[in-house]
Amino acid sequence: MIVLGGIVSIKEQWHRLLRMAKKLGYCVVVTELPGVGENGLPYDASDSQLFRRIVRRLNGRANTDCVKVIGFSFGGHLAMNAALTMPAIKSITTVGAPVSGFFSQAADTLPVPDITYDTLAHILGCERDDVKPRLSGWGLTPAALGQLPAKVNYLASSRDEIIPLSDMEAIRANVPRNQILKVDDIHGAPNHLPLTAAWIASDLVKGSKLSWLSA
Repeated sequence: MIVLGGIVSIKEQWHRLLRMAKKLGYCVVVTELPGVGENGLPYDASDSQLFRRIVRRLNGRANTDCVKVIGFSFGGHLAMNAALTMPAIKSITTVGAPVSGFFSQAADTLPVPDITYDTLAHILGCERDDVKPRLSGWGLTPAALGQLPAKVNYLASSRDEIIPLSDMEAIRANVPRNQILKVDDIHGAPNHLPLTAAWIASDLVKGSKLSWLSA
């Protein structure tokens, strides 16, 4: 299982998943989005080398033919792109991931905080005015989503100030295997943390050594 956050999430904040997943029998790697924290890789949504490097390092030490990804926000978007060329990624669980609408003109209609674009500019190594042009081609098309072999578990917030609800609908309409959970909250669903934790845990239980708990 590979765990990573978005553009403002360092790996240390996901330490609880290490303990929980160990009890379920998973081999767990907690990492960061490229350009965030100690991850020195360049941030490119079409580049799957982050996941490939991790899987390669674990060959012979874990079942690298069956990979779960918990990728929050932009981490979920990176995982979906990677899954298009990495059939080993069997499932992706994400909270508030940009999919397509954020990267298109629909994003201009949302009150996206300035700090979001400032942070993206920092990670991408460009001027703030260059962020939108750089990201304009990063959206996943309906055809690409339809080819995703991984199951996508997607939690959306109805009042998300960053990610449009059209991204949730893109998952629902196009990803062959998906599960949607929609809550009344803002980006990241900070007011629904117990529900989010239980929702993520229920997915991890499936396929684990405690799979009998999934019911």
